[in-house]
Amino acid sequence: MSIRDCIISNPTQLESIVSDGTSYPQLISLTFEDIQIGMEMIKLLLSLTPSLVHLKLVGHGAELFNGSYWEQFIKTKLPALNKFEFMIHKNVDTNLDSDSLESLIAPYRTSFWLEIKHWLVSVVDIRQCSIINLHSIPVCASKVDYYPKSHKISCSTAPALDCDSKKMNNIRQLRINLSEMMADDAITQ
Repeated sequence: MSIRDCIISNPTQLESIVSDGTSYPQLISLTFEDIQIGMEMIKLLLSLTPSLVHLKLVGHGAELFNGSYWEQFIKTKLPALNKFEFMIHKNVDTNLDSDSLESLIAPYRTSFWLEIKHWLVSVVDIRQCSIINLHSIPVCASKVDYYPKSHKISCSTAPALDCDSKKMNNIRQLRINLSEMMADDAITQ
């Protein structure tokens, strides 16, 4: 028996997998759900899976935002990777302006991301929650919270016309606060 696909939703599983040191060259698909681990642990685990074709990360972690690091890591350690899906959140103390968001997404505007891999990325500052969300397009999470445009600012590597149609492909549950929506609508009118 060989494992081709793996979903990890319990961070304690990671430590035992990494400490074992066994390589998993047969593993082609790996999903992390609701993770809250650092880049060092991700790096250790992914070093054991050199044949990955599909990687999905959903969780929290400021360290995971670094597009330049991901580019170099994928080039050197995961050369077969052709599908990289992610939705990463990080808490922030202050709301960002559009220039700050642009600096977060700039590392994802390289030829590696756009021309070689064709991976599109969006970053959103959800102002009322003090959260920044960095995600691949389409959104890979099946459940998301919707916030009115007045409560967020965003930047994307996708062409404006392309972005909206592709963004929601995988979403199965959308949570909307109708009171907020109505209040937001009343303010904008």
